[in-house]
Amino acid sequence: MSEKIEEIQNRSESLQEIMSNPPKWIIRWGLFIIFSILIMFIIACFFIKYPETITSNVSIKSTQSIAVIDAKKSGTIDSIFVKNHDRVSKEQVVGNLKSTAEYNDIKVLKNLLEKVQYDANVFYFPIEQTQNLTLGEIKSKYVLFARAYEEMKKNPQDVTRYIVLIQTYDDLKFALADWEKLYLLKSEIDGEIHFNKYLVKGQFIKSQEVLFVISPNNYNSLYAVGSVSSQDKDKISPSQKVHIKLANFPFQQYGLIEGRVKTIDSKPDSNGKYAVEISLVNDLKTSANYDLQYNSEMIGTAEIITEDIKLIDRILNNFKPIF
Repeated sequence: MSEKIEEIQNRSESLQEIMSNPPKWIIRWGLFIIFSILIMFIIACFFIKYPETITSNVSIKSTQSIAVIDAKKSGTIDSIFVKNHDRVSKEQVVGNLKSTAEYNDIKVLKNLLEKVQYDANVFYFPIEQTQNLTLGEIKSKYVLFARAYEEMKKNPQDVTRYIVLIQTYDDLKFALADWEKLYLLKSEIDGEIHFNKYLVKGQFIKSQEVLFVISPNNYNSLYAVGSVSSQDKDKISPSQKVHIKLANFPFQQYGLIEGRVKTIDSKPDSNGKYAVEISLVNDLKTSANYDLQYNSEMIGTAEIITEDIKLIDRILNNFKPIF
């Protein structure tokens, strides 16, 4: 047992002797490695760039936004011609309100009026095709037009009668357009229609009540809008890179949206902030190759890269206040 203890003590003494007097080659190589790493780090600092950024809240916008169809007067629904999520085209009639006129008869009259061609003292209108039309609110204008047309036929060379006919013709078309504005529910854009509420025939609706929302087929160009303080404004210039992280699409999974600064407002808003418009390089295609679908509630944060500073400069800048 004593021999083992003595052996251990001898080894400890040998190890302590090596530690207290290390070989010179270990010291030389150790110093070489340390200085090599330090020199490589210093060299790297001259090449590695560290971006200086300004952060701003942003929202994604479109040059063509959604459109709404609201009631221009209070009344009851006569017909709905579409279903929820149907594709609709611009100027398409998606429904109409109850009127003393029959919508189909209004369409017949409008079609006939649009086909009228006239020149000096020559005017033809197939009045016999309109005898049984139910025209309701615009009937009075139609009666004046029909009467003027019959009078003109008696004496086509009478300039006064011809002038009266043209005036009543224009008045009837204006009355027809006004009727359509009040009673027809039309889409203003091409897109997909969404019912804003449950709608059925005979349902009462109020004036200016939103009945449908149309999301456009093509949002045209998309862009982002942010705001910065007066201190940051002077650091921003057009064409600077921007990285956008959307709130509902974690950038760790979906990646970033690349943008470029387009314009900076010269005047602040009521909060003292300056609006920054950012163009999107690839629309909503992210760095992780996701094609995101636009919606009007897209928000997030933008990192505006104002300058790519070398790491050595950033380190030295930290010592400037000392000197």
